[in-house]
Amino acid sequence: MIEFRKAGILLVFQILCFPLYGQNVEVSGNAPAFGGEKIEFFLSPNPVIHIDKPAGECFVDDEGNFLCELNIEKTCRVFVPLGIYRGYFYAIPGNRYILSLPPPKKKTDAQEINPYFREIIIHLGILNEDKMGLNYLVHKFDDLFYPLLEDAAINAYIHKTSDYNSLIDKLNNLDDSTAVPFYDNYKKYNIQLLKIVSSGFSTEHKKLFSSAGLSLDYNNPSCIALINQVFNNYFSNLGRTKEGKKIYAYINRDRNYFSLLEIVKNDLSASNDSLPELVILKSIYEGFYQKEFSNKRLLEILDSLQVSTKIFEHRIFAKQIREDVTRLMKGFPAPDFALENSADSITELNALKGKYVYLCFCSTRSYPCMNQFILLGDLLKKFNEKLAIVIVMADNDNSIVKKFAQDYGFEGIVLIAGIRNDLFKQYKIKAYPTYYLIDPDGNFLLSPSLSPAENFESVFRNILLSR
Repeated sequence: MIEFRKAGILLVFQILCFPLYGQNVEVSGNAPAFGGEKIEFFLSPNPVIHIDKPAGECFVDDEGNFLCELNIEKTCRVFVPLGIYRGYFYAIPGNRYILSLPPPKKKTDAQEINPYFREIIIHLGILNEDKMGLNYLVHKFDDLFYPLLEDAAINAYIHKTSDYNSLIDKLNNLDDSTAVPFYDNYKKYNIQLLKIVSSGFSTEHKKLFSSAGLSLDYNNPSCIALINQVFNNYFSNLGRTKEGKKIYAYINRDRNYFSLLEIVKNDLSASNDSLPELVILKSIYEGFYQKEFSNKRLLEILDSLQVSTKIFEHRIFAKQIREDVTRLMKGFPAPDFALENSADSITELNALKGKYVYLCFCSTRSYPCMNQFILLGDLLKKFNEKLAIVIVMADNDNSIVKKFAQDYGFEGIVLIAGIRNDLFKQYKIKAYPTYYLIDPDGNFLLSPSLSPAENFESVFRNILLSR
């Protein structure tokens, strides 16, 4: 069952905003508690995968004042990381926003290295907006909408019928008539989502955009939420139909993107390529984490879409999806990095080419990590000429990492990640320890790899014998 809590939806369903030739949005405020801190602003430019795109940054002065200009093409949501919080607000090109920030609360060291930690999502207050301002209207609508949506989801789960007409009446009775199209669409998409959840999903909902006259709006998070709900596991569901089962041949055998596009357009009763292409992009990304399709064939379909599409945004999405799914794929280059090592010098991953690299992400707080260091030391002694063992420690305290390396007498390369949380996101670290084996050319060979306790030595010997 999909969790429809407000924070969950705000986190999962991201939006698009392309700052191409936009107008400046001025953001300011007074937050003395943040004095000396840097505040960063991000857009989330891809509705299929989560990508933070920098939109601007500024420093808070000693008196708590800050001022930043963001270049924004269309009305969209702007994110502001604030310690344990992930704040957001809606920005209209050409407008000024005076932000009200929550009391600062930094992440603990444990939260910093925890790959499962998720920030608390909060809608930031806007001090210079009245009751007809976009942020006020959205906040007011959300306060009523999300409890209704969650109740409807629970009722659907227990097969209890919801009277969605009465629920929708509550939303329509809000005193929120406005000349802001973004808000009107935000409300319209969410009402359609409530109808779907209340009435139970039907295959006819796939034709919602054509039958209800809804347009595709990448900038509006409620539009993306609706798409994610209606088209979840779309390829798998389509493949169960008499006509739709052809997609397996189109993808896995024929690598025929145009036949795939045609069958999706027909299924959605779409008059143009916009929605079908976006649904295909979303479904391709899902397909990489399912067993029904060949990853190689999915990449070929993705490349065909990127080359043939006439929609600029879809070319960008396809490129970003390709980069995301191939980042850790066997045969593709391992993302390079340069970090301080326990000997107070810098080690660059690409500088180790010529040897196999057994790359481990670990933490001094992880018992399984500590438990395997003796095994790693034994591996290094046996394969020192062929294998470099690199351990990236997810710790902020350099002295602890250095003492740790000394205490264990480990002679491999121990690197200190410090505040490089982006590296753990890049390598999609979800648990400690996590291992990868990189070949002498710098490409992934085992991704992820077995741990020393899982008979890695035997597997590696066979690799050496086969080459």
